[in-house]
Amino acid sequence: MKLLPHRFRPPKKNDLKGWQLVNFLIDNGFTYQHIYQVGKSELVKGKYNNYTPYPKNLSDAKEFIEQHKKYARPNKH
Repeated sequence: MKLLPHRFRPPKKNDLKGWQLVNFLIDNGFTYQHIYQVGKSELVKGKYNNYTPYPKNLSDAKEFIEQHKKYARPNKH
């Protein structure tokens, strides 16, 4: 069992691909913490409300992990 922040929205119980995605992200150190994109928006230049969205499928998750690996948290199995 893993404690996740309130931002985590679990997939439906029978959504196997969704749960595989969750497990893949957690196994790679991404526990649904905020990852900021400073200056992503022309309207908001600060770090607040510029969160990187988490991927919705496994192929995007692999790219996401590669791009944001410096934010991965150590795994404590």
